[in-house]
Amino acid sequence: MTREEAFKAYIRTGLVTPELRAAGEGTNSAGGFTVAPEFHASLTVQLQAFGALFRNFTRFETEHGSPMFAPSANFASAGVVQAEDSGPVSANDRVYGQTAFPLTPTLASGMHQVSIQFVTDSAFPVEDVISAYAAESIGRKLATLSVSGTGSGQPFGVIPVANAQGAWSAGNSGGFISLTAAAPIEINGAATTELVAGVPNSASLLKMVQAVDPAYYDPDPDGSGGAKWFMNGAQYTALCSITDTTGQPIMRPNGPRVLHGFPITIANELPNLTASTTGGVVFGNLSKAFYYRDAGFEVKRLNQRYADNLQVGFLGWHRADFQARDARAFVTVKPAAT
Repeated sequence: MTREEAFKAYIRTGLVTPELRAAGEGTNSAGGFTVAPEFHASLTVQLQAFGALFRNFTRFETEHGSPMFAPSANFASAGVVQAEDSGPVSANDRVYGQTAFPLTPTLASGMHQVSIQFVTDSAFPVEDVISAYAAESIGRKLATLSVSGTGSGQPFGVIPVANAQGAWSAGNSGGFISLTAAAPIEINGAATTELVAGVPNSASLLKMVQAVDPAYYDPDPDGSGGAKWFMNGAQYTALCSITDTTGQPIMRPNGPRVLHGFPITIANELPNLTASTTGGVVFGNLSKAFYYRDAGFEVKRLNQRYADNLQVGFLGWHRADFQARDARAFVTVKPAAT
């Protein structure tokens, strides 16, 4: 029996076989079991449907959730050194740093109660049904944390990292753009302000592009990554309603989702513009900005807890963490008080 077959048998019948891998050393079935590789791959894909931000982070897998480090670097002030013929190379060191990953947080799916009849008689793969619901509950929580996670006992989100980077100024990269108080904007030809409209005006959007170093614009050689716009559905709708000086929309809702040459991704986990609060539209290369540590999925079948209701309980959990890789690679906005 393969590990995949053993895991499916455990889900359907509770059968524990030697092929299963315990979630914790010395716990046997009491601690549940790590999911089989194919099941893990399926969960990973399903999770990403619920998080537009974190699916763009650089994801890597580890076999444990213990503290660890990943490389980081800030070369903003390091230039190329020109060496003279037969002369020494002057000191201009590029210092590599470390991104610290603490003990990986655990995100539980919540209890899923399934009738014994469904588990034993269903013509549908029970493991697929359970994975879909577990992926949604965990994925939506990860999406929220990818925005506002504090990094203390939970993953680090884009807004706290942008706040730590600080207000953008010319010559730098990343952080947040401080929007002008009562900055004007035209929506469907009517004058209003950025804060009321819920979206930055054309000048602010262009400033966001300027605030990210062009070195972060292009995708990686494999086609992944690259700079993108991220905004929620309401912000995208408002963006399609912005008109120029001739009264024409700067974007059309039935046209390609591209703004200033960069693709737009709808990320409903992002907040609306709020006075004096960082957050809203995001621009940048999130694969360069963040790490996503995947320390595994685990599942526990509870045979006795709901037995009097002729049900079986399933509890899934995912150990995951987000940490800043390079905060210069993205920017967001901070509206004024009005």
